[in-house]
Parts: sequence; structure tokens; C-alpha cells
Amino acid sequence: MTIKPYPTDETQPSQHVSEPAVSYGLSQNIASLKLEAIDELMKIFDPERLSQAVDYLRSLGREEGRDYPYCPSSIDAMKQELAEAEDDFANGRVFSSDELRAGVRIAMEQSRQGLGITHEEMRNRKRPWRK
Repeated sequence: MTIKPYPTDETQPSQHVSEPAVSYGLSQNIASLKLEAIDELMKIFDPERLSQAVDYLRSLGREEGRDYPYCPSSIDAMKQELAEAEDDFANGRVFSSDELRAGVRIAMEQSRQGLGITHEEMRNRKRPWRK
């Protein structure tokens, strides 16, 4: 009777090696993670889900190197924003949390229907009480 060699628990799975990562001196951990991400993408066959995954990965890449667009560019600009916010609060130009939640619900429903506005339009929109 012949004994077949079965793998034991001591064998460890092979690890992917990224030759470009090694040659450029990048961390092997980062290269391995990138290869794992590519492997996971290769397992998706639904075009819609694949598109969502790619869009998500693109958004992660943009966030990494992006400056904060809503951050004031100088101390004076920050002081001006703070003064305007305090003035708004003092004059009652605020929303209650219930009003805010209702507005968010409406905006989300409009977005689902394709009726919402883009981030750029939102950023450029002036507050109704500002001149």
C-alpha cells in the first residue's frame, strides 16, 4: 500500500512578491496589500459592483493627497468665518437638529432619484441669509 503525501498544518501558504516593489525598495507589506486588493477585484464579475469598487478606490486615492478644501487659507480667513458663525448664532440663523435631519432626508431621496446637486454646486452655493 502506497502512502500519499498530504500537506500538513505546518505548511504555510506562499506569499506574493511584487518585483517592482522590491526593486524600488517599497515596503513589502504595502505591495502585498495592493496585490491582495487586485486579487479581490479579479473575483468580482458583476460590472456594477466592479464599477462601485473602482470608484471607491479612486476616492481613497484622491483623499490621500488632497488638501482640505473647506479649511480657511489664512488666520484672517478663519477669524472671519468664526465671526460670521457667531453672528449667525446671535441672530438666530441656525437650524434645529430636527430641521437638519429632515433636510438630509430630503436631499438623500433627491440624490437617489438623480435630482440632487453636485459637490461643486453645493460648495459654490451661498447660504440664504448671506449676501
